[in-house]
Amino acid sequence: MDDMISHRRSVGVEAMRMREVKELMDRRIADGHGDQGFSSLFELLAEHSRR
Repeated sequence: MDDMISHRRSVGVEAMRMREVKELMDRRIADGHGDQGFSSLFELLAEHSRR
């Protein structure tokens, strides 16, 4: 993700949403769910929607 974000910035394309997704991914990894892959983000998003 860092490389994709850097590339987008280097060509002048906004990367705000990608940074937000990366923050969510980093959070999932920190919570011990790094082995679940990208689809584990849906679980995190579902938690937020129930609040």
